[in-house]
Amino acid sequence: MGRSLVRLGLGAGLAGLAGLLAPSGAVAGPACPDAALAPVPERTLTALINRKRARAGVVPVAKAVPLVRAGRRKSLAMARGAPFAHTADLPWAGAAAAGQNLAYAADARQALVAMLRSPAHRRNLLDGDWRRAGVGAARGCDGMLYFTVNLIAPR
Repeated sequence: MGRSLVRLGLGAGLAGLAGLLAPSGAVAGPACPDAALAPVPERTLTALINRKRARAGVVPVAKAVPLVRAGRRKSLAMARGAPFAHTADLPWAGAAAAGQNLAYAADARQALVAMLRSPAHRRNLLDGDWRRAGVGAARGCDGMLYFTVNLIAPR
């Protein structure tokens, strides 16, 4: 997979859905009824994020199954043609704040590199307030991966 196309989206909220921002000009991908979940890239991106957080002196995030489920729903929808845009579909129960990063890349490593090159995405991933996370990934018909990283700060 020699593709290097990467798209990023960022959303962060503080105790309310109004903080989840959709990037302007969000575009729907091509229709892809055969899109499929991609659990291995999910695990890879989660491990890469936690490794980067540890190197930065930030506590790793714990996996939260409801956040993974929400990330999978979002990633699968985008891989099937839904707009590449943020969602308010985050499990907010027990959260003081929630955030979301989106990426479209050939693999988890490319997605992380792209997120770290963006100051806003980097801040979101390395924010010490986030304690729980869930990464969802789905592969589109073009072979590219759609990633949704959901993060929450407990109350």
